[in-house]
Amino acid sequence: TWASGPAPGAPIQAQAESTPERVIRLIALPFRVLNGDERAGFLGHSLPEAIAVSLAGLRSLTVRSTLLAARLAGGNQDPRHIAKEADVDMVLAGTMLCEDNQAQVTAELIHAPSGTLVGTYVCNTKLDDLIQVQDSMVRGIVESLVLRLTEHEQRALDHNVPTSSRAYEFYLRANYVQRQRTPESLAIARDLYRECLDEDPDYAPAWARLGRCYRTLE
Repeated sequence: TWASGPAPGAPIQAQAESTPERVIRLIALPFRVLNGDERAGFLGHSLPEAIAVSLAGLRSLTVRSTLLAARLAGGNQDPRHIAKEADVDMVLAGTMLCEDNQAQVTAELIHAPSGTLVGTYVCNTKLDDLIQVQDSMVRGIVESLVLRLTEHEQRALDHNVPTSSRAYEFYLRANYVQRQRTPESLAIARDLYRECLDEDPDYAPAWARLGRCYRTLE
């Protein structure tokens, strides 16, 4: 579930209502996997990355790159420091606790310059049912930031996750492997994207990333 806190000094929410073209800058940091479960380790990077990619399609948000997010995650994680380094208004940070086939995902949306908590998210789910986590977290961020979506953006959010949990796992694993940027890792990612699309041929993000893999390998 997503719970919205007080707006960061109120001006952000008020401006979002009065000037819908205002662009909010956001960065999604890698989530910390608390118990170091090797089977779920890839999720710490790939789940927030999938959330960031989904949000990047909204005209009222500017989402910083996951490469920058990974670099900042290894240093001082004070939101005010990140606000300065990444030049952002909002930081999404979270943790994952995985045991057997269960996962607890906890996240915070923070107004970075002031350190004010804007919203919190907690979800207990099965590892093979993480689709709902991305979907509910993205929608919670949209609601917390009072973003006004166009009809096209709303339709895109309705289709920002695949219909199959197996397809989603293949997609997240491929995203994680692809980060290494070696010919070997790209070939593995390519095959994982193809398995994702075998499960859900209509999942556009996997087609886009598969195309990048082919182009880079060629």
